[in-house]
Amino acid sequence: MNPEPFLALVAVLTPAILAPGPSIIAATQMALSQGRDKALPFGLGLAFGASLWCLFALFGMAVVFKLYPPLFLAAKFLGGLYLLYMAWGLWRGARSPLPEAAKRRFGNGFFGGMILSLSNPKPALFYSAVILTLFPDPQGGAMITAIYATALMTEL
Repeated sequence: MNPEPFLALVAVLTPAILAPGPSIIAATQMALSQGRDKALPFGLGLAFGASLWCLFALFGMAVVFKLYPPLFLAAKFLGGLYLLYMAWGLWRGARSPLPEAAKRRFGNGFFGGMILSLSNPKPALFYSAVILTLFPDPQGGAMITAIYATALMTEL
């Protein structure tokens, strides 16, 4: 196993985790309003749920995108449009007062964080693109375990 792709995975994944999105906003709101004791299990659930997207990419989505490159291109294009739509909404609402903290539909604990993370499409596309690029043909249980462990530890 060559360490360069794993280091690249950590280097690319770290800023993506820290980019503002629903998970970061929910964890920050919870930490500020309810304290660390409540936010920590939620944050662990967010990390575990996001890391599951890595497994999904390793066991299927990356393969589908590799077999059907136009589908991968379409997913990247639609993901870019979605990000532009989000940016436009943030730009338009920048002067509006902040809303009250959102109620969590799936709970405040570990499973609430995991479900929120699994409901976010950003990690799905991200992991598929990164796994396909850095590990074009991951084979063997040891390699797949090492990739997942790297993703999970970085998410945590």
